[in-house]
Amino acid sequence: MLRNEYRERKLANVPLYVLEAELWELSQLTKLNKDTRNRKTRLEKVIAVKQFAQRKIQEKVQAQLEKEKNG
Repeated sequence: MLRNEYRERKLANVPLYVLEAELWELSQLTKLNKDTRNRKTRLEKVIAVKQFAQRKIQEKVQAQLEKEKNG
């Protein structure tokens, strides 16, 4: 496994609110070095994937609730 993939998998195990807090802190910095820019990009990518997954789960839960309500 590549180091980049390992870092993303490691971040995937961290709760979403922790990642968003770290991204917000990085966004407040005025000057970012290369490592920080890479970290910020990686965080944005992982957060987007987690939010998409969360949205899809919510849709499935809603569909199941509607199905049980009507059925």
